[in-house]
Amino acid sequence: MKRIVAFDVSDDKIRYRLGKLLLSKGVRLQESVFAIQVSARELDELYDAIQKLVGDKAVVHIFPLCSSCEEKTLAINAAYQYCVIV
Repeated sequence: MKRIVAFDVSDDKIRYRLGKLLLSKGVRLQESVFAIQVSARELDELYDAIQKLVGDKAVVHIFPLCSSCEEKTLAINAAYQYCVIV
């Protein structure tokens, strides 16, 4: 299932590492917002990796994006259309 991950991290090192981790799973939509596609097992592993990385130094939100919602998604002034392929 596709997911949208958004985070607020003030620590530069953690923010860089978290961005790198999420880029390995999908694409960057905004500086701290990513679209990823992972299986349930991969989501559990990603959750654990994020929790270990950020501890209590960040806020991370992971939202499910169902296919019907994805079809209704709009982007204004987007430089490109994103597509996550697994």
